[in-house]
Amino acid sequence: MVKKSIILAKLKTSVYDLSTVFILLAVIAFFAVANKIFTGYNYVSSSNLATIINQASFLAVLGVAQMLVILVGGINLSIGSVMAFSAILCGPLLVESSNLMPALGPLGMVLIGAVIGLLNGALVTTLKIPSFIATFGTMYIFRGAAWIIAGNTVYFRISPAIRFLAQGQILSIGDFTIGMSVVVCIAVIVLLTLLLRKTTFGHNVYFTGSNPIAAKFSGISVNRMIITMFVLSGALSGFSGVLYTGKVNASDASMYMESHFDAVSVALISGASLMGGYGNIWGCAIGALIITAIKNGMNTLQVPSEYQTLVLGALIILSVFFNDKLIGKKMGVTSGTASDSKDANIVAT
Repeated sequence: MVKKSIILAKLKTSVYDLSTVFILLAVIAFFAVANKIFTGYNYVSSSNLATIINQASFLAVLGVAQMLVILVGGINLSIGSVMAFSAILCGPLLVESSNLMPALGPLGMVLIGAVIGLLNGALVTTLKIPSFIATFGTMYIFRGAAWIIAGNTVYFRISPAIRFLAQGQILSIGDFTIGMSVVVCIAVIVLLTLLLRKTTFGHNVYFTGSNPIAAKFSGISVNRMIITMFVLSGALSGFSGVLYTGKVNASDASMYMESHFDAVSVALISGASLMGGYGNIWGCAIGALIITAIKNGMNTLQVPSEYQTLVLGALIILSVFFNDKLIGKKMGVTSGTASDSKDANIVAT
């Protein structure tokens, strides 16, 4: 009987973990039917599905940059400004006419992002400023700095190597084409998943986010963990700027204005908890696919942009509400499983 309840509990936990996958399938089914009825467009055609996957890869990287900070109970609103500021400072190194190594520009953007992340982390840990306020301030500071430095300058004709990183096609089966950005996204997710799930550092990150006081008494340097996650988030923000610059083949100080909103949306829809200590890096890929599928579906249905914004806002509120409920249910099932296991050991003894 105990063994049966444990199996049932594990099954329930798996269902909760796959909830975002079910949401994605429901979104695709809804827009497939709606498009069939109202426009006659084949929403699930191989070309459209490929478009959704390729576009979602950019969003997923942004979502991961946000997730890293959320795991330790923070939030990073400066992601878009980091992208713009680093792209403007490294603009001369990104263009095709640059005589320097193509890798210098992207490396410079990642380094600048890491330095800004270090600043954000210091504001939160040393000055004890809430992360929302600290990154809200740096968002304006570095956006303004980008405008001042750039003036009216716009960098066109980005290096072919950077464009390939964002636009290059590596797999084509009929109308189904996968771009290099998808490979980059998967590589980022795999590396960070291994770091957070298979190392002591990763376990300390989750422990810090779930219970910083207990983590501190356990010998973990909580401030160092928070600063490290802000640095990683900043570096990944700079890298996201590289991808977006290559995608549009240009860069100016006014770009990436809503990137912080997109990053928060992906992270929350993926199942992260703003309280910290809970979140799955792989979930960012699903969250990005959900948002992209909805945007794509509304575009094919010719829904006005103001209604699209309304839907996305409502989606975030609903996602946070249901995610909190699911996390609570999962925690209840997990604790119940542990209790059953303990009882089983007592009986066996």
